Amino acid sequence: MGISTLASFNGCLYAGTYNPNGYEVWKLRCASNPEALPQPVVQAGTGFGQSEVALSMQAFRDHLYVGTGIPLGFNPLTKHGPRGCDVIRISPDNSWEVVVGPKRSQPISGYQAGFGWYLNVYCWYMAEHGGQLYLGTWDMSRTVDFLATDAENVAGAFKLLLNALSPRPRAWGSSMGGDLYRTPDGVHWEPVFLDGLGNPDNHGIRTLESTPLGLFVGTENPFSRLEVWLLGGG
Repeated sequence: MGISTLASFNGCLYAGTYNPNGYEVWKLRCASNPEALPQPVVQAGTGFGQSEVALSMQAFRDHLYVGTGIPLGFNPLTKHGPRGCDVIRISPDNSWEVVVGPKRSQPISGYQAGFGWYLNVYCWYMAEHGGQLYLGTWDMSRTVDFLATDAENVAGAFKLLLNALSPRPRAWGSSMGGDLYRTPDGVHWEPVFLDGLGNPDNHGIRTLESTPLGLFVGTENPFSRLEVWLLGGG
């Protein structure tokens, strides 16, 4: 239904798509063979879980990393979600492996979908900084809490979402607010923060920018407005 993200890797242009039957990744064109037809690399969302869209792609070291999700975290038509996002990585030979994903996919990081939290529904943005790959998430728990505590805001598809989450979790499995993770090698990941930089209204990490001053982090915050942070100088 559309190309959601593009990235250059190993001399080739890659596209990630939105497909309700499972996201796809295509190799569109390579500098070494510009006349070659587009080639599918990943189809049907890798066959694991219900990820519908490739949200982020970033070349890092010798792989192309792809972060996934479901639009709005829950698709009332396909009944997919809410579920945690996945991360895969693609090699120059077009083979791929699951980095973060369902247990049955044997993720190489050891993290299950959503980095272990099923309401981390977007692996939303990635960037390289200081020799490490950073990844920000959208943690849907703040939105769910907002809808569940204010009946006037619940309508249509969101009622289906709340029904899918019923009964509402008595305790959140992660602090509200978007998360930021990083890795030096694509396999071993660690959290930088798990709470929207101390503000649960910062429910998503929407953009990252590496600069000589440090890593700038831009949040999505529909509750009390966006924030921009600078993380360190390294």
